Amino acid sequence: MSIATVPHHHESYLGHVRHGVIVLDTPTPLIEGEPVRIEKLTELQTGTALMDKLKQFDELIKKWDQEDLHVTDDDVMAFQADLAKDRGLGISNEQELEAILLDDDKQK
Repeated sequence: MSIATVPHHHESYLGHVRHGVIVLDTPTPLIEGEPVRIEKLTELQTGTALMDKLKQFDELIKKWDQEDLHVTDDDVMAFQADLAKDRGLGISNEQELEAILLDDDKQK
């Protein structure tokens, strides 16, 4: 298959060079012998600042997950009540939510 016959289906994968070999950062479904194009990325293109922010966000999510382990049912009910007041939602149980959703489906 020549470059001229390669379909214009573009997928991008990030990787790095290790011992002179390109190594992709995530498992990728590439077929043996499939043509690829390798481009060296600048720091701006790799999004170093964005990656730092994403890492910080990931750490926050992990922290919140740990905090959630200590949330009681009473805390959940209080949170839902506060949320309902702030958002105008007064859903107190799953049956009420299901009725609202079913009614919404009928209106569509």
